[in-house]
Amino acid sequence: MLFAVIALSVVLVVVLTAVFKVHPFLSLLLGAFFVGIASGMPLLAVVENVNDGFGGLMKGIGIVIVAGTIIGVILEKSGAAYRMAEVVLRLIGEKRPQLAMSIIG
Repeated sequence: MLFAVIALSVVLVVVLTAVFKVHPFLSLLLGAFFVGIASGMPLLAVVENVNDGFGGLMKGIGIVIVAGTIIGVILEKSGAAYRMAEVVLRLIGEKRPQLAMSIIG
């Protein structure tokens, strides 16, 4: 039964994101609420568990995401990202764009 609930939640997240163009964070949040409610948890416990889960995740990786975003903006504004792309394309060659994009990333 629980496997079916989780499978339905995955389908819900995919449909919300791909078909209805809902932001992925909101789709995941709705999927988490769906699993909690469909598995029979009391509503207050669902809210607490979702809050603890997302809060714990953001506490663990939030600084990495913020730092990566800041570095990305600096690279874009300074033109360094464009320059890096040019150099990598020149070294790798334009015949292998997948490899060049992987290195640039």
